[in-house]
Amino acid sequence: MNPKLRGLVSLSETSRSAIDSGAETIVTTSSSIPFLIAHQAAQHPILVVTHSSKRATELAAELGEISEGIWEFPAWETLPHERLSPNSDTVAKRISTLMNIAQARIVVTTARALVQPINAAIDALTPLNLEIGQELEFTSLIRELSDRAYNELILSNAVEILRYVVASWIFFRH
Repeated sequence: MNPKLRGLVSLSETSRSAIDSGAETIVTTSSSIPFLIAHQAAQHPILVVTHSSKRATELAAELGEISEGIWEFPAWETLPHERLSPNSDTVAKRISTLMNIAQARIVVTTARALVQPINAAIDALTPLNLEIGQELEFTSLIRELSDRAYNELILSNAVEILRYVVASWIFFRH
């Protein structure tokens, strides 16, 4: 949240009465939408569904300026029949949102993201923290990454890179 904007969010009497009356539809300008959502989120957590990924990202950024606890849940950029994996940033953002859902005041997503599969065991996973100099059993690391939705193609490329790095290190060390 932008500290300069904290406390400046205020709704007009008309907007406040429309919200308080339980109106199902409120007609407003697009610039006031983040303020209306932030006002509602002060009472209870909100799920906001947008028509596009671009709008979800924009709205999450706008809300982040006036409120706290904003999480974006992006859609995969790939279609189910494609043999491609989603971008690792997308996977990480989806997992991060799911793991922090209890602290979220507002989750912004798209209709497409809502219908895409979610690993039901995601809440059972603890964060995987890797540190420089930390030693891990390689097969254990591969299993942990697989559990977190990294596919075999990404992992096999990582294995090849690691083999190259290890071979290079051994070569240059001697």
